Amino acid sequence: MKFLFFGLIFFAVIFIGTSHVYAVETETTYRDDGNATIWDGKWSFIQEWKRTSYTDAGGTALRIGHDYKYLYVFLDAIGQEKFMKNSDYGIVCITSNTSTENTSQNDDYCFLVSLGTNNAITLQGGSDLSATDHYTRIDNDPRFIAISNISDNNDRYTNDPHPSYEFRIPIDLVGRSDKYHLYAATYDTVSHHISSWPVNIDTMKFPNIPSPSKWSDLISPDKSIPEFPWPMLSLIISFIPILIINWKKHIR
Repeated sequence: MKFLFFGLIFFAVIFIGTSHVYAVETETTYRDDGNATIWDGKWSFIQEWKRTSYTDAGGTALRIGHDYKYLYVFLDAIGQEKFMKNSDYGIVCITSNTSTENTSQNDDYCFLVSLGTNNAITLQGGSDLSATDHYTRIDNDPRFIAISNISDNNDRYTNDPHPSYEFRIPIDLVGRSDKYHLYAATYDTVSHHISSWPVNIDTMKFPNIPSPSKWSDLISPDKSIPEFPWPMLSLIISFIPILIINWKKHIR
């Protein structure tokens, strides 16, 4: 009985420790309906963004999915009551370089679109200009899509009108990896407030882009990730027969 008790404690420690390690990450799920997306800058029908992961980005719903070719990102600023077209914006930054660089490198990319437009811009890191956070504007990839609009009654979260932003980012543009660093945010011009993921950098002032060392981990556009990490799950499963055998020995 004591052995069983200590075995349960061991499992509890493993679960708690694992939850702590993965607490700062966000995940993406595989979606096979990306080509059904209506690129109008808002949630247009019930199933449109349902097959994507959800993260609360400081009051903005962050939805992410992938189909091995594209990374799909939806920013739904559900907490924003007032808005200004052409001034509010949504931004997604991603890099396949997961080292903790303080300044942007040429494998760091940011994609930005203003509210009510499809005039998106692509920024690439690695510039010597500190005034632009070491980013320069480059030509948009022809496969890249970003568009924004005001939500309507089809929105999943609220019927109150608010800004929303849709992105389709080619995965081979940012580089294929099983882990990325991600920053995503919406900017409210009226209140001068940024809702972001990670949420601990939501006080950044526009138009600054936070250091890539502060971005979150994203797991993973190249393959669907299980809810529980496989190496740890395998370790736990391997202990179950040992626990059962020893428990039977002690009850005889």
